[in-house]
Amino acid sequence: MAQTNDILTEIAVKRLSGKAQSSTKLSLAQESFGSTVQSTAKTVFGESVVNEPSDTFFANQTNVQKVVFELEPITDSKYTNVPSDGDGETAVFTFHAYALKLTGSYNTESANNYSGKGVIPYSSSFFVSGSGGRLQIVPEFMSSIPGASNPYVPVLKSTSGATISSTDAIDWYLDAYSGILFVQDPLDYGTPGSPNVGAQIPNKIEAFIYTGQFVDQRLDASGGSSAGGAHFLATGSAASPISASLNVGTDDIFKITSASIDLISLSTTGGETNFQINGNLVATQYIVSSSVSHYTQSFSSGSTIFGDTLDDTHLFTGSLFFTGSQTYATMSGTSYNEIAYVTQSADGRSGLRFSHVIDGGSF
Repeated sequence: MAQTNDILTEIAVKRLSGKAQSSTKLSLAQESFGSTVQSTAKTVFGESVVNEPSDTFFANQTNVQKVVFELEPITDSKYTNVPSDGDGETAVFTFHAYALKLTGSYNTESANNYSGKGVIPYSSSFFVSGSGGRLQIVPEFMSSIPGASNPYVPVLKSTSGATISSTDAIDWYLDAYSGILFVQDPLDYGTPGSPNVGAQIPNKIEAFIYTGQFVDQRLDASGGSSAGGAHFLATGSAASPISASLNVGTDDIFKITSASIDLISLSTTGGETNFQINGNLVATQYIVSSSVSHYTQSFSSGSTIFGDTLDDTHLFTGSLFFTGSQTYATMSGTSYNEIAYVTQSADGRSGLRFSHVIDGGSF
């Protein structure tokens, strides 16, 4: 025996409300087991949409676009209602469901400035149901504007051009995700391609579609991609600062590795924090902002140059020791052999005297 429509409806309502069906004798509030309708990162919006977009057709507004959908009757939805079963009021043999597809002129609309136009699924005559959740109508709850003023409320138009209200006698329902329009009590639609003209015969739907990135695209952009375009961007302000921490192990705080080679690492070893670079540190300027700089030892291999003009002055505080040979260029008084010598006065005191002066400065 098949499940009744009442039981199926109860299961659907409970699951949509976050509950599982465990008993027909329990109300929604009494059910103790949770449930949900599954989704994927490919079908979940990755950006907040505009709260109050303008009413301009086909102009992309950050991540939403108002478009026109054409309605194509679904062959399997053609049947005759049975008035006696309480499910419908009309007894005409006609279509009850329609599939939404972007208007055939979508790609060529002059106002269409969306960069993705022409690329499936954002392409002329493409069906919402065939997009796998990539072509979605923005649901009404995405705007805080209540009632009929909500810009995301879809508008159903008839073959006569009139608006079919949500309270119309044909009793229609739009599944915004799948792009399927269901009509409970339809009038005779006529022939597909040349439908009858009437104020209650569905023809087109005006609605906003989402043109932003989905969750999987946002994750790919922040976490890395085969195309090499990965990035991570975070912004904050004084009122709303950003705070973050990263710990990938007991010793390694942060590490960038390529081909098993540690390129950059920040680690703690023996109570010390070490920043290591496997390669050269190149900077336009290197500035140490401190009144006192303490260097335990500094080595420079090869030739070094201090200063690049004769008016440079180099000050040394403390002892200065030379090891090896020294060459002094552009000296005055070249008849002397000594740069400096020690003298002793009559009372036994020693002094250091210089016999040469370096051009452009003092030594």
